[in-house]
Amino acid sequence: MWWSKLQNRWNWTVRIIGVAGVGGGIAVLMVLTIIDITARKLGMPIVGIYEWSKIVLAIVTFLGIAYTQLYGRHINIDLIIRKLSMRSRKLIRILVLFLSMVFFLIMTWKTAAATLYAYRLGITWLELQSAIPIWTVKAILPVGCALLSGELLFELIHNLIMLRNKG
Repeated sequence: MWWSKLQNRWNWTVRIIGVAGVGGGIAVLMVLTIIDITARKLGMPIVGIYEWSKIVLAIVTFLGIAYTQLYGRHINIDLIIRKLSMRSRKLIRILVLFLSMVFFLIMTWKTAAATLYAYRLGITWLELQSAIPIWTVKAILPVGCALLSGELLFELIHNLIMLRNKG
């Protein structure tokens, strides 16, 4: 009972962050593109639009990875494992989930350290010729990696429970 409530709240959180991050990011990308095209047609190109687009694309990517995992939309290549027994496939799935979770936990740690480093040094975006601190954008990376790690943990536990109950 408590597990399903926790999982439902987690799924809700991942959905909200995923939809807001991806939907909002794509909307911003559309507006930036329209502004850039219009400004170029008027002979007044805006410096930094391309850089802002790269930033927004990184935000969309990292806030969308857990959402994509929640719905099972990441690319799976099962050419070799489809010939294995169902139990072997489940065990491989559990191993892959565990290794992926460990990898993204390390990514969370490393990107958080890089964000903290950029914050301490006060690094700004040189390409944008502004005083926008780079850590504000870098902070999205550990958030996205942590969300994906959490999603992988929930899937791992679910798969372990299913393996135990159904063999």
